[in-house]
Amino acid sequence: MKLRIIAALLLLVPACSGADDTPAGGEGAASGAAAEATESEAAVAAEDAEGTFTIVSGAAADEGDTDIGVFDFYPSEVQARPGETLRFENGSGAIPVPHTVTLGTGADVGTQIPPPVAEGQVPAVWGTCVSEGPLAPDDADCPNGNAGYPPEGDTVGMEPFADQGFYNSGIFEPGQTVVVPIADDAAPGMYSFVCYLHPATMEMTVEVVAEGETVQTQSDLDATAQEAIEADPAISGVFGGPPFPSTTYALRFPQPGRYAYLCPIDPGMAGVVNVE
Repeated sequence: MKLRIIAALLLLVPACSGADDTPAGGEGAASGAAAEATESEAAVAAEDAEGTFTIVSGAAADEGDTDIGVFDFYPSEVQARPGETLRFENGSGAIPVPHTVTLGTGADVGTQIPPPVAEGQVPAVWGTCVSEGPLAPDDADCPNGNAGYPPEGDTVGMEPFADQGFYNSGIFEPGQTVVVPIADDAAPGMYSFVCYLHPATMEMTVEVVAEGETVQTQSDLDATAQEAIEADPAISGVFGGPPFPSTTYALRFPQPGRYAYLCPIDPGMAGVVNVE
């Protein structure tokens, strides 16, 4: 049974983890695995020592579910010290989905920032925009000038984050990474940010701690991210007219049941599918 819904769709069904594919082997295989693990741990330790932490923005579902994605930041809580760096990788799969990284007091969605679409794409949202003061809902342009979009190259380099009123990467696409340095003089505290295009499901907190305090390792972040991805509901991805890549979405329901769905961009768009 196939269902086509012309909207961005969030289906509240559980994700499945992959099968155990650990190869069997003797001592040689075990030694090789141990060596690889040691090299991997060394690489993680080196990256942690450099003060760079990677977060996945959106993710593909399990292998084979090419038409399903999950929308969140993985993980959704990160600690960093002044002078350290956060890297946000767009993790969408077969369906390319754009995201943004929007931090600061301007990330108070619905009260201090313009909508992502208002008679066309809004330059302050779709392009990189950093402003000392917050933006108002009717501000379509970036105070410091509008940037082009989508960005060119694999990396979107941001100026250091220091609790600016509006701090927005603009859209970045699969294969691209947003690099956010934490300013050397950033004040310790909790900072919230969202994906501008998917604020209902993609929100996150960054805790800036004082220099010398202990923070999580990259391996900690990776483990927490994997747990969250496996637990999250299935999501279709954004679709519609340009610039989105598809105008329809189809999903096959493998088992009978009652499935609630909604559009994360427009939460009032909700319903239930009964599969018998």
